[in-house]
Amino acid sequence: MTIFWGLIFLLISLCGIYLMVTTPLAKKYNSTQYLDIGLGGLLLSISLIYVVFTHVLPSYDDEAAKLPCGSKSPQAICYGLDSGTCSEAWHSFDKVCEEEVRPIREKRPSALLYPMTYKCHAQKFDKITFYNRRKTDTAFCRDYFKKIE
Repeated sequence: MTIFWGLIFLLISLCGIYLMVTTPLAKKYNSTQYLDIGLGGLLLSISLIYVVFTHVLPSYDDEAAKLPCGSKSPQAICYGLDSGTCSEAWHSFDKVCEEEVRPIREKRPSALLYPMTYKCHAQKFDKITFYNRRKTDTAFCRDYFKKIE
């Protein structure tokens, strides 16, 4: 269905470009070309709005949901905490984990440190929220718990 709507809006944008380039309404009604340019711009704007809402914004939503304590993150799925408490608990270890990663950063400044920092956060988070675990029988949560141990 998305392909169908994509083709429809592609056709609309092509019509907008055609109106802006060839100005057929101005030639037919012997008027200025501003009507064609305005109508073509409107059609292009409608197509752009479609692309933004169907293709661009959902990718930002998915990225935000996968951040720690986001709606699709392991912390939200595998623990029984509300997002505010989860986020507060997660970020309470920022300084501690930075201190743990500091020697590696000094030795190898170009190293990718996010996986190490994430694991540090996850281990400390799990230690204080161990009794809030839920859905430990799902494969996703079992894999997550094995990964952080």
